[in-house]
Amino acid sequence: MDTYKEESKLLFKLLRTKAFRFITIKYNHYSLVEKIKDDLKEYFPERKSKEIDGSKTDYRSLVDSYYELESGFFLIENFDKLLENTEIYPALNQRRDKLAKYPIAIIAFISPSAPKLYAREIMEKMPDLWSFRSFMLDLEKDIQAQEKQTQFSNNQKDTISISSLGGNTATEKQQEIKRLEKLFAENPNDIPLKEVILSQLATLYTDIGEYEKSNELIDKLLEINTDKENEAKLLIDKGDNYKAIGNLEKSLVVFKKSLEISREIEDKTREGIALERVGETNQKLGNLQLALEFFEKYNELEKQLHKEFPNTVEFKNLLAISYSKLGETNQKLGNLQLALEFFEKRKELGEQLYHEFPTNVNFKNGLAISYSKLGQTNQKLGNLQLALEFFEKDLELQEQLYHEFPTNV
Repeated sequence: MDTYKEESKLLFKLLRTKAFRFITIKYNHYSLVEKIKDDLKEYFPERKSKEIDGSKTDYRSLVDSYYELESGFFLIENFDKLLENTEIYPALNQRRDKLAKYPIAIIAFISPSAPKLYAREIMEKMPDLWSFRSFMLDLEKDIQAQEKQTQFSNNQKDTISISSLGGNTATEKQQEIKRLEKLFAENPNDIPLKEVILSQLATLYTDIGEYEKSNELIDKLLEINTDKENEAKLLIDKGDNYKAIGNLEKSLVVFKKSLEISREIEDKTREGIALERVGETNQKLGNLQLALEFFEKYNELEKQLHKEFPNTVEFKNLLAISYSKLGETNQKLGNLQLALEFFEKRKELGEQLYHEFPTNVNFKNGLAISYSKLGQTNQKLGNLQLALEFFEKDLELQEQLYHEFPTNV
């Protein structure tokens, strides 16, 4: 999934104010680094910038370049390699206060080869500088030439995903919440920074299961938001939180509002997300015929996007999911033959995705579920031998997933 547009929007809002910032950007493809550089020049043409390669510089060259810049953007590529240099990182950490006197945004690029827990490494090696961090981005783009590993999720659509923001445990996330709340209180007039902090706090409170608190922060963001596209996203997040606490009626209201805005601004990707959410919520409320209507619109939109962008993996996967939703709803309505046809289409796309990306566990899990659905539907239709074949295929993939992820329920 491409995350650049959504993630970078907050970054550029934050950078409107000339102030010291320490920002880390993890990326999965170097073109994203070039994109950041180009956009900084476009959005802030009057500001100077300096580029440093963290794998090749030395301490004196780095700090001399920094002080010489005086104001602007200080871009450090291969920052994860810089952390291996015992001459540089301790000295930089000790000079945090002096560095912070300059209205310079340090943008540290973390390469794809960096350790998964790179944030913890920065925190341990540069605790003083780390405490001044303003923003962490994780940029991804679809890469057709190489397979993307994704974290396993047993049910892609019915659970709220846990972000890596603030760490990987509840304790680490709570510590990050305290830090951000302190930073928020210390910067009452820095509106761009406050907007970024509110967004990160909302995500963190969702991660630790405090959905109502997360929605309070989302409401504050909606009050100061001026961007329709961001409003549509925030409403989806708010609806997901309502759904997590079982308030389906409220989630339906905000999902419909997001759908309305997405159509108004012609954001097809967000419209698809909203259509899926509205359909799913109606399904959970027992409004099956209404759910079917929204899933049909969702399916038509995803077919259109897949046709326009046939090489975008995300759109193929979303089309597969839309067929699954149509199959499930028709199955609940008793339209078993029609459900079977949709599950077959979901299986065909699922097999394509799995064969293209055999190490992607979400695609493997999705294919296993499609085999299970086909087994169940054929069983109800009396096609017992065919049902058995699909159940065996499901079992084979589920056993592989269990051996790969034995602790995942």
